[in-house]
Amino acid sequence: MNTRLTVGMICVLASASGAHAQLIGPIPPAAPPTPAYVAPAPLDVPEMEPAVVEPPAPSIVLRDEQGRLKPIIGTPEDAAVAAYSFDAKRREKIAASAAARKLDLDRFVVTNLDKALAAEKMRERVRTESEFGKLFEARELTVAMRYERLIDRLERDRAITAAQRVRLDETLLAYDRARQEEIDKVAGDDPTRKGVLNLRQTFADAMREPLESLERQMRDVAEHLRDVRDALKLRPDDQERAFSVCDSNQPAPHAMELAMRFVRETLDVEQQRAAMTARLATQAVTK
Repeated sequence: MNTRLTVGMICVLASASGAHAQLIGPIPPAAPPTPAYVAPAPLDVPEMEPAVVEPPAPSIVLRDEQGRLKPIIGTPEDAAVAAYSFDAKRREKIAASAAARKLDLDRFVVTNLDKALAAEKMRERVRTESEFGKLFEARELTVAMRYERLIDRLERDRAITAAQRVRLDETLLAYDRARQEEIDKVAGDDPTRKGVLNLRQTFADAMREPLESLERQMRDVAEHLRDVRDALKLRPDDQERAFSVCDSNQPAPHAMELAMRFVRETLDVEQQRAAMTARLATQAVTK
């Protein structure tokens, strides 16, 4: 058998070999080695502050030896805030908020000066009147002069937390219940008496701070009458009297009495309002 390959056979083999090479394609390079596993750095998550548990609500219900409710100093809100165990930093925030509220209250009283003066005149009648029907004007004034409560302002200014507000509300609710129980005991089965006593208490609560503000501002105007004379637009005779009051050589208590009488009796409502507004503008600048 002739083992020599013919030229045709060689060409066929070469052609087949080339086609196989094209089918396989080039050999890819070896894959690089896999790097060693490195754990990711832990996330910098801030620590959660533990929840603050507020202490129990303090009590402002104090009784005398006969079991009667003792009067408190200032308003129930003042007493509740004073009794609460706030830390020093919180007390600073409360003091700042209360000071701002006091100035706003003074402005409120000046704006509603005619109503504040009417409430001042009515105060004694409310204390002594026993017929409920004669106190409707007091009810209207109570609504008109009701001002933002201290704890509402403290929460609005974020001087206290929501949890602390809840505790203060508990304190005030307990005090209100104690007062109502005492009113019910005094009134007995007399609904008119009960209505009068409730209105008397509501009037006292609503008017305490506005009337204190009114008195405080009247005294302030009297003490600084010389500084506000130009804002009063006085008649010539009243102007002369104002100068005599300001330049009085009387002892301090008597001079103050004269100035207060001048502010109360000589100045009309609009002049009093102008004097108070002038003093408030001065205080706003100095604070």
